[in-house]
Amino acid sequence: MTHERRVAIVTGTSLGHAAAIGLAQDGFDVVLTFRGYQAAAAQCADAVRAAGAIALTVKADMDDDGDRQAVVSATV
Repeated sequence: MTHERRVAIVTGTSLGHAAAIGLAQDGFDVVLTFRGYQAAAAQCADAVRAAGAIALTVKADMDDDGDRQAVVSATV
C-alpha cells in the first residue's frame, strides 16, 4: 500500500474484526493478517471496504519472523 492515509495492521481477523471495522471508520486503511481462516479474513476485509477503507489480507503466522516482515513489507 503506497499512499498517504494511515494504515493499521490487525492480527487475527477472527478476534480483530470489530477493531478493524472501527479503525476503518476512523479513517485507517487496514492490513488484516490470518493464519488459517481465510474466509473470515475475506469477510472482515469486505466489511472494512464497506466502511470506506482499503483492506489487504495477508496470510501470516505472527510467531514467524519472516512472516512478520512480509506483513510489514506488504503494508509499506
